[in-house]
Amino acid sequence: MKMEKAEREMEKKIEANETEQSEHAMEEALASHSSAPHEQTKTEQAAALQQKQELTTRRTQKHGGRKTLPFQIGSIIAGLAVGLLIGFLIGKPGGGEIAVNKNVYDGFTKAAAQNDKAAGIHFNAVTDKEVEQLDEDERIGFYSSYVRNGSYDKALQIYPDGAEKLIAQLNKKGNLNMVKNIKSTLPPITFEKAVIRHDYKKVIELKKKVVDTERRQRDYVEALIMTGDTKAAVKYVKKQKLTNIQFDMERQFNRYVEEKDISYEKMIAGLEKIRGLSE
Repeated sequence: MKMEKAEREMEKKIEANETEQSEHAMEEALASHSSAPHEQTKTEQAAALQQKQELTTRRTQKHGGRKTLPFQIGSIIAGLAVGLLIGFLIGKPGGGEIAVNKNVYDGFTKAAAQNDKAAGIHFNAVTDKEVEQLDEDERIGFYSSYVRNGSYDKALQIYPDGAEKLIAQLNKKGNLNMVKNIKSTLPPITFEKAVIRHDYKKVIELKKKVVDTERRQRDYVEALIMTGDTKAAVKYVKKQKLTNIQFDMERQFNRYVEEKDISYEKMIAGLEKIRGLSE
């Protein structure tokens, strides 16, 4: 339960950071300080962005507080983008006035405009030492842009906690097979690779190290059957109250019998265990 709660909190942060942002809104929000952003201190640049937001608010109030839907969406998008940049520009409490990291700043700017290819160029130029100084929200910013650009290993290097979110995104889009090309050895990645490669022992080994989902529960059942532990598979199905799985279990067991050349007696015994689920 603790793992699931932590995962939900992590997903909320990532999803909030991944809200769609338009280039037009970003350019409007940054117009007041785009001429020489790296010659200003963080506080000066943050103040400029705050003033731009206040100007937008006054403009809305001037028209009686009425907003069209496009204006509302544009304001939300700009606000999210500016919020990320302001957080970076101001820095951490007690940090004092420090020079803005050009590559981080430009990377966030490009990412906010969803130009993730250009953002990646700037992010890639950030040194390992500079990456260590990033807080969690900034790491999520890097991660989100890298994921959108298909740079999954770089995303996971900078934010390992995003592995489960990445798996969920790939699965939702029907691209889970792409995990085969990811070099990361994080448990969620290794587990999914094991499922794809039919490495059943590895699936069983890693089951408790990944977030529990019904899809993974079914993968685990298959792994138990294909390693000859039909009894444990049936027991697990009953415990988890999995439904509409008996047909798949019989099919998997028949494949196991063929591959391992199991005796007729053991085959009958295994099938009876599985068919007992419907009783």
